[in-house]
Amino acid sequence: MSLDPNPNPNASPEPPAAAPVVTQADADQLQTKYQQQLDALAKDGAAKLHFVDYAPPSFVVFRNRLYLQITLRNPRIFDPNAGSIYKRAAQSFDLFLAGQLKAVLEKLPAGADMEGLDITLLNQFSGKPAGPSAASASSEAIEFALPLKALRQFLDADITNQQLLDQSIVLVNGVRIALNLQQVE
Repeated sequence: MSLDPNPNPNASPEPPAAAPVVTQADADQLQTKYQQQLDALAKDGAAKLHFVDYAPPSFVVFRNRLYLQITLRNPRIFDPNAGSIYKRAAQSFDLFLAGQLKAVLEKLPAGADMEGLDITLLNQFSGKPAGPSAASASSEAIEFALPLKALRQFLDADITNQQLLDQSIVLVNGVRIALNLQQVE
């Protein structure tokens, strides 16, 4: 009797099983299942966590995975002519969003099978920016796609804010950036 799991050495090994494709229908199904909890999250988030009222929490498909998308308004006002997008993104995370994450995580729908949080943070600019795009540059959107496992490790102080961001995706106005918190200070 042969113990070799592949008795024919010339045969190709079985390909790994493909990850199931996640669709908008899957996101819609979760949305329906947890709508009451999401409504409570939206109400509490608007009152205490700076959620915007026009974009309630909803499940979305991001990179073939289910995320809960929420949008917050950063209360800090930025000078559009001072600092870079990297510095604003770092300050927005460190000085505002990081402090909100525990309260957000505590209010997530219990039992929802999702990969992470897709948090859009709206930064407001003071005054009028200079340059050709001045008319449309009154704010910017910074999106943090945070894996739930890494987010929990961060909140348990098992990993640093940089380690969390290294495992996440950060977009500024739809463009992916690398965010090294120490380099932008």
